[in-house]
Amino acid sequence: YGFEGNAAFTHQLKKLEKGLKQRGMRVALFTENVVGVHDGSAELFVDDGRGALGSSLATTKTDLTIDATRGWVQTNATVAKSWRRATVRSTDVAHFLLDIGRHSDFLGVKIDIEGFEYDLLAHAHAKGALCNNVHMLVIEWHEGMLRNSSTAGASGRL
Repeated sequence: YGFEGNAAFTHQLKKLEKGLKQRGMRVALFTENVVGVHDGSAELFVDDGRGALGSSLATTKTDLTIDATRGWVQTNATVAKSWRRATVRSTDVAHFLLDIGRHSDFLGVKIDIEGFEYDLLAHAHAKGALCNNVHMLVIEWHEGMLRNSSTAGASGRL
């Protein structure tokens, strides 16, 4: 299973999904759909610059710019102020993981959600969807890119 909220990847992911299914693999890729803390819809912030590859649910994530000598540099703006807003489907991560876990002998999860991992993991943990359900958890942390002091250092609390 895979989730991608950024519509820029929809065509490529649907093509990949079709190819994998033709090879007999069980796969479901949910495009223009994010895992979040509720079912329904969510506001996704999408970076239309630099190839439109960036997106985040985290309103406090700082925007980046590229500098010829310093590389990627954080700006003074958050993605909520400088990126386009898109409404996408949202799937409650706790409900999803609990449902999949009931039907799986092994559940591995990879999370790279650009700063929203703190809210997502806290929600999944509070709902009992992580411990005794997820066997392997791989996370890309984005702590240094968040401005909200309530999430700064949150990785130590999870």
